[in-house]
Amino acid sequence: MQFRWDTFRYNNNSNVIRFDNLRSLKLLSTESGFDLSQILGLNDHMPQLVFPKLTTLTIYYLPLTTNEVKYIMKAPLRKLDYSGCLDTAHMICNQSTFYLEDLSISINLYNGNILFDNMIGKTNEMFSKTAGIAKVTLTLTWQSNIIDFTDVYWPHLTHLYLNGPFDLYALFLAIPRMPNLVDLLARPTLSYTPE
Repeated sequence: MQFRWDTFRYNNNSNVIRFDNLRSLKLLSTESGFDLSQILGLNDHMPQLVFPKLTTLTIYYLPLTTNEVKYIMKAPLRKLDYSGCLDTAHMICNQSTFYLEDLSISINLYNGNILFDNMIGKTNEMFSKTAGIAKVTLTLTWQSNIIDFTDVYWPHLTHLYLNGPFDLYALFLAIPRMPNLVDLLARPTLSYTPE
């Protein structure tokens, strides 16, 4: 059964539904096949949803297309909390983020074969584009492979939370390439000793 947005229409002739006072929205995926384009009205046959006062958006494990990311990344948004895959986080950071005050990215690397070199390259690009955001948080969780922080360059990152196996010495050597870091929590899940 499909949800019908007609209940929220002020004018039956309008193809836009406005939530004029909504300031916070949480989109949490509980099932696969969740179609955000349909919910937001990005399809021609659906009404378009408008949130003119939305300042806080939480997206939790929801697959997003490029068009959906462009649609949600609009002012007056001030806080964005995203949990999900690296590629979507990368798309989000490639959008204009100058109006954000708080950006929180949480990436779980358990799924699939992640190339850690690729992960470092993408996160370097992501966090080089977040200048001007007061609080930039990255939470990384992974289970296998030691992440090598040698090539990390996250100049605008302010908060870093790590949960997985890593070389503590390499992490300490990377800290100077995170000059704005004010909070670090590193929880190694496996003991690691360099050879």
